[in-house]
Amino acid sequence: MALRQDPGETQPDGTLRFVRGMDMYSYDGDDFLSFDGKNEVWVAPTPQALSTKRKWDNQTVLKEYTKGYLENECIDWLSKFVNYGKEKLKSVPEVYVFAKCSTVDTNVVLTCLATGFYPAELTVTIRRNGRVLTADDGLMSSGLLPNHDETFQRRDNVEVLKSDVSVFSCEVRHEATNEHAVKDWGKKPSAVSITNTVLCVSDDRLLPDSEGSSVHILVAAVVVPFVLVGVAAVLLFLYKNLNKR
Repeated sequence: MALRQDPGETQPDGTLRFVRGMDMYSYDGDDFLSFDGKNEVWVAPTPQALSTKRKWDNQTVLKEYTKGYLENECIDWLSKFVNYGKEKLKSVPEVYVFAKCSTVDTNVVLTCLATGFYPAELTVTIRRNGRVLTADDGLMSSGLLPNHDETFQRRDNVEVLKSDVSVFSCEVRHEATNEHAVKDWGKKPSAVSITNTVLCVSDDRLLPDSEGSSVHILVAAVVVPFVLVGVAAVLLFLYKNLNKR
C-alpha cells in the first residue's frame, strides 16, 4: 500500500507553498519504504526492505519523479481541493427588514435580519436618510449567532418614533460571496396605517419584504374585521327587504 502526504503552507496571496512531503509504502500491515526528499534517498525501516531500497536508490528517474510529484503535482491537486471546498462552503445571506412594537407606545423597533450566510464575516449598516446609525443613536446588534445548519445569522435593530417619516434602510455586505443587498422600511417604518391609527407587529414573525417594503402578518388581522362588517350589512339589508314583502 502506498501513502502520500504533502503538507503545504498558505501564502499571503492564498496559494500553497510546499513545506515537506511523504511517500510511504507498507507491506502486510507494516512500514516497508519511505522517501526522504531532503536527502533524496529511500529509508528502509526493516531488514526485509533493504534489497528494494538499494534498487530504488539507484533509480535516479524514480527519485526525481517522486520528489517532483510531492513538490509540484501534489501541491497543485491540494490547492484545487482546498479552493473547491471553500467555494462549496460559501452561502449567500438572506436579508429581511421588519418592524415590531416597542414597550413605548410612541415608538417602533426596526430590525434588519441577515441569516443563512457562510463564512461568518459580514457587515450590516442601518441608515436614516442616508446617515449611518451608531450605538449613539440606539443601534443594537445581536452579533454573530450560529444557525442549526452551520451557517450564521445577525440581527441589528434600532428604536425610532412612529411619527418619524425618514427613510430607513439596511445594507448588508458579504465579501466571501460578493453579495451586496440594500433593503428599506419605506417612508413610514410602522408600515400599516388605518384611519390615522398606526399599528405594528407585536412579535418577530415576518415575511420576506416585497420591493423594499416590509410585509406584516398583522395586515390580515386588520382587514378581516372590515370584511365581516360588510357581510353583516348586506345580510341585514336583505332581511329588511324580505320583511317588507
